[in-house]
Amino acid sequence: MRKKIFLSFLALSCALLVLLTGVLVFGAYRLEQRQLADSLATEADTLASALETTQDNAALLSALSLNRRVTLVDTEGNVVFDNYAGAASMENHGDRAEIRQALEEGSGQGKHLSNTLLQKNLYYAARLSDGTVLRLSCVETT
Repeated sequence: MRKKIFLSFLALSCALLVLLTGVLVFGAYRLEQRQLADSLATEADTLASALETTQDNAALLSALSLNRRVTLVDTEGNVVFDNYAGAASMENHGDRAEIRQALEEGSGQGKHLSNTLLQKNLYYAARLSDGTVLRLSCVETT
């Protein structure tokens, strides 16, 4: 009888340990994703402020040494600048959720597979005063 009670408590303890570990890992993942999104938003807002002071946004972006992928999209969705790929060869970005949201609301966020880099990215986009959209992205951690 004692052995049966001991094994029951052991099984319950193991199950609780597995459940608690899962909750903690999921919480840590969510926290990391939130911090990454906040970091993208802060960097985009800082870069957007710098772009508001110049006439040639693409030239300024080209001159900067940037750690994140940066894309500048015009009001029609055409890519004007991208520091990871040739803007002229890129497809229209007007259908991207974060771009649409930025055009409508001033800023937008999204997660999706990058057709250019073929990896899942986290995106933050901000509309500039001239109507163009500045988008920063990074690879989503898994």
